[in-house]
Amino acid sequence: MHVTLAVAAAHRRFSAGQPSPPSTEELGHWNRAISIFRDLINDDWNQQADAALTTSMFLSMLSFTDDGVSHPRRAIVHGLDSSSFSWFQVQTGLVELITLASTRGSSNVIMPYFKDVDPDLALLHDDRSGTDGIPDELVDLFEVKEDSTCGTHPYLRPLRRVCNMSNIPRTTENGLKFMQFMQGVDRGFVERLQQLDPRTILLFGCWLGFLCHVDRWWCKGRAQNEFRGIAAYLQEYRPCLMPYLTSVTVD
Repeated sequence: MHVTLAVAAAHRRFSAGQPSPPSTEELGHWNRAISIFRDLINDDWNQQADAALTTSMFLSMLSFTDDGVSHPRRAIVHGLDSSSFSWFQVQTGLVELITLASTRGSSNVIMPYFKDVDPDLALLHDDRSGTDGIPDELVDLFEVKEDSTCGTHPYLRPLRRVCNMSNIPRTTENGLKFMQFMQGVDRGFVERLQQLDPRTILLFGCWLGFLCHVDRWWCKGRAQNEFRGIAAYLQEYRPCLMPYLTSVTVD
């Protein structure tokens, strides 16, 4: 209940046009939802898998919202650090829960939704080894070899996600497909992102570029703001990567 009320309050703020800071009441519902969620996942949540997944999805949505959508981080080039990606790190928690629920078969509502909502989602789960399907310039940039595998190559799985997503029309209706990028990343990806690894930042920026076309109140502002910041950072420190960013994301 608390997480639903928090999302409803956030939606009301963002629907007003110029987002205002969250109210004390909204923050209270958010904090209470987090507390209940922690207790839930620390317990045996098999019997409450759908409740855990629903709460995690809503918390991920709340962390994705960006109250500063009308005030881009002008100093991001000089201020980008590991804390800049804390909102993204929250998203990975949902992926782990979905993986566990899928393995255990403990979800009767949420997991069937993910399986049935769009038959094309499976096409994005491309864990092939080697270079097939990856443009030559990206093969060279990411040093992908014919014997590279998604299990051993640090960039291959998210790179394949980005390459496949580049063929999807940039529309709001395809927003769920673009969110599948999250299932192509792991803790290693997040760690490299926090270390400001240029190639990881490039992949991250490509994903944000796709999301810029998804007109949803909870993600569009964040995507556009963060994409501008990533583009500014690469332009300043890794200008050689900018052509890759624009070639993949420009529709």
